[in-house]
Amino acid sequence: MFKQIYEALVVRKSISGFEYCVEKMDTKDLPSGDLLVKVNYSNINFKDAMSCLGNPSITRRFPHTPGIDACGTIVESSDKNFAEGDSVLIICKPMGLNSPGGFGGFIRIPSSWAFKIDKSIDQESLMAIGTAGFTAALAVEKIIESNKNNLPNKVVVSGSRGGVGIIAIMILKHIGVKVSALTTSEEFLNDIKSLGVDEIIISDDLIN
Repeated sequence: MFKQIYEALVVRKSISGFEYCVEKMDTKDLPSGDLLVKVNYSNINFKDAMSCLGNPSITRRFPHTPGIDACGTIVESSDKNFAEGDSVLIICKPMGLNSPGGFGGFIRIPSSWAFKIDKSIDQESLMAIGTAGFTAALAVEKIIESNKNNLPNKVVVSGSRGGVGIIAIMILKHIGVKVSALTTSEEFLNDIKSLGVDEIIISDDLIN
C-alpha cells in the first residue's frame, strides 16, 4: 500500500469558532476508496469558503480538508478501469464536503467520482474553469436546447459577477449571442462591462 506524508489545509472546530492552517497528513489516514490520487491542482469555490467557516449545510465533521474540485494523477487503484499514472478530474461530486477534498496533496475517492482525462490536457486550465465553468456550460447548452437547438438572439445572465455568471457570459459572447447582465449593485459595473456584455441591468431598476 502506498504511504506518504503530505500537506493539507485543515479546518478545525475550536471553542471560539473555526480555524484553519496547513498541516502534515498521512495517506494511511485517508478514508477508504477505489482510487488514491496525487492532487496536482484544485481551485477555490464558494462552497470551500463556507466549509472553512464551518457552515453546517456544507460540512458537519471536523477536522476537515475542503476542496470540491481537483485534477491529479492516480498513484493507486483497485478499479480495473483506472491505472496508476492515469490523469483524472474530480468535479461536481460530493468530494470536499464531508470527505477530504482537493486542498490536500492526496485524496482517496470512489472511482465513480473520477473522470479519466487525456494526459495532454492542461490540468491547471481545467481547474481555472472548475465546477462553475461546467455549470455555466450546461446552462448555456440547456438554453440552446430549449430554443430548438438554435442560438437565441439575447440572453439575460443573473449573478453576473459570480463564477457561473462570468463564464456563462464568456461562452455566450464567444458563440455570438447578445448578453444582458443582471446585477444587484452598481459597484462593479466596470468589471461587468469588461466581459463585453451588450447591456447591464440593475435589478432594482427592473423591479421598479
